[in-house]
Amino acid sequence: MFPSEIRDLHVSKRGAAYKKMLAEDRRQDSLALRISAGVSLSEDEIDALMKLLTHRCQAHTKQEVEHSLRSTPYIRSFGIYDRVLLNDPHVGVSYCAGQDYPGEIAEVRRLLKGG
Repeated sequence: MFPSEIRDLHVSKRGAAYKKMLAEDRRQDSLALRISAGVSLSEDEIDALMKLLTHRCQAHTKQEVEHSLRSTPYIRSFGIYDRVLLNDPHVGVSYCAGQDYPGEIAEVRRLLKGG
């Protein structure tokens, strides 16, 4: 099953279909995949992402990022969101940086804020 097919399902059935897709296809869970499939983030995932993305940020930045994370099925996806990894068995959430970790985290934060 593809993420677009999961998005077409009723909201109550998306979570189970998404977990099945991850298990069958051995895909890495990411923010981009969640947005494509229309699957919300859990409270624990939101908390972990907030720690990862908004460490040492001002309150208004934290509020804007949190609002986007809570609206995950309905926000616009960007390629860099493929690097925001969820459900890592060792650390929960993580970011797989290319060359500039601080700059890339700032870019993810900027995009989540609506930039």
